[in-house]
Amino acid sequence: MKKSRNFIIIFAVCMTLILVTMIAVCIVSFSDDGTQPTDTDASFNALLVGVDTAANNADVIMLISLSQSDRYLTAIQLPRDTYVSYEGEGRKINSVYARMLSESNGDKHLAMRRFSGFLSENLGVEIDKYALLDTSIFAHVIDDLGGVTLNVPFDMYYEDEAQSLDIAIEKGVQNLSGEQAVDFVRYRYGYIEGDLGRLDAQKMLISALYNKLTTDTSAIEKIKLAAEISKEMVTNFSPRDVLDIYSLATDEGLSLRIMTAPGEAKRYAENSGAWYYVLNKISTENTLKEYINQGRSLTFDKNTVFCDESNLSFKNIYYDKNYTAKIYTDNNIPKLNFRQGG
Repeated sequence: MKKSRNFIIIFAVCMTLILVTMIAVCIVSFSDDGTQPTDTDASFNALLVGVDTAANNADVIMLISLSQSDRYLTAIQLPRDTYVSYEGEGRKINSVYARMLSESNGDKHLAMRRFSGFLSENLGVEIDKYALLDTSIFAHVIDDLGGVTLNVPFDMYYEDEAQSLDIAIEKGVQNLSGEQAVDFVRYRYGYIEGDLGRLDAQKMLISALYNKLTTDTSAIEKIKLAAEISKEMVTNFSPRDVLDIYSLATDEGLSLRIMTAPGEAKRYAENSGAWYYVLNKISTENTLKEYINQGRSLTFDKNTVFCDESNLSFKNIYYDKNYTAKIYTDNNIPKLNFRQGG
C-alpha cells in the first residue's frame, strides 16, 4: 500500500502524545458537537491538543494545516512551556486549556472552542477545526500495534516518585512497549536544549510510528485502532471533512513537514524562577504566514500576550531578528542532542 494511503490512519494515532499525522480516520462519524458536513476543498487549519487528565494541562499543542494546493500536511509544535499572558497573568500555555475547562464547567467542546479562539486571535491565524485526546491512551495504542521500533540514542534513566516516573530505557535499537514509548517522550533530562529535546523525541517517535503503520499494520488492525482512539476523542471534524481529506490523501498523495514555533527557552529570572519558552515575533509570524496561512498576511500577537515586556531577557528573544524555523519531513527527523553523562 502506498505511503499516502496510510496517511489518514497515521494522522489519528499520534493524536495521543505526539499528535501529528494521525487524526482523520479516528474522526469519521464520531463528531458529537452538532457540526454539519459542509462542502469543502479539504484544506483546513486545526488545533490538536493532548491533555494530562491528572491536571488537565495540555502536554501537547500543535497547529495542523492541510493545504490542497501544495498537498502538504504541516504540523507546528507550540512547546507546552510557551510564555503567554492570560487574563492579565503570565503563565505557561499548557495551563490555559485547564483554566478554560474549569471556566467552562468541564465542557470540553466549549473549552476547546475557547482555546482555539484564544490562539486564533493571538497567533493571527484562522483555526477551523479542533481535536482533543487524553494522552493516557497512547501506551495502549503502541501496545496494540505490537510495540514500536526505535534507535534510542542514549541510556535514559530517571526516577521521580512525585511524578510516578521510573524511566529505564537502554541505548540502541529496540522494540519499545507502550509504557516505554511514553517514557521515551516524557524523558527530559540531559538534553542540550532542555525541554525542546522532548519535542525532537516526539518527532522521532512520529517517524517510527509512521513506518510501523505504513509497513507492518493491516487494515483490520488500523480500523480497530481508530475505533479505540475515537471513543476518547473530542472533535468538531465531521464525517464529510474526513472523506474529503481521505480523498486528497489517496488520490493525490500528501507529504508531511513538522517544525517547532521559533523561539528560545529562558528562565524568568537570570539564575532562578520557572523556565519558559519565549516565541520569536518575526520568525513565528513568518512561519505562520507561510505554512498556516499559505502566504496570506496576518497580524501576529496583536495583544502582545506572548512576551512579558517588563522582562528584558524575554524581550530580547521576542524581538530578535535572527531566528528561523527548523523544518523536518517524515524522511528528515532530527537526532537527539544530549550532554554526556546527562
